[in-house]
Amino acid sequence: MKKINIKAILKGDTKNIAAFIIAYRVLGCWKEEAKMCMIELAKRKAEGDTFDFETYILEGVKNYQFKINLNEVINTKNKFKGMLSQSILGVMVGIKGVGKTTALIDDAEDDDLDLED
Repeated sequence: MKKINIKAILKGDTKNIAAFIIAYRVLGCWKEEAKMCMIELAKRKAEGDTFDFETYILEGVKNYQFKINLNEVINTKNKFKGMLSQSILGVMVGIKGVGKTTALIDDAEDDDLDLED
């Protein structure tokens, strides 16, 4: 992950700071820097800044949300499991003395290769 020059962002205009919050909420990275940005936005609002950063952030996040199709995620996971199985099979067949290992892969239950955390 690239380092962020948060000091430069905090010295910038309010809209750019709010844009950083949108990036954090959409991408899920730079959490500590995003906290610092929110503190700066609140401070500026208390000092009289009239930019409606709350609405700007909410609208920005709404515009950049990803549409996730659960069936596509499951299909991709199953394809990856199949490719992983074939790779393991290829390595095991290449190891001298292991012999046929197709049964190890073919008889595996769906949960045997669970890739979830």
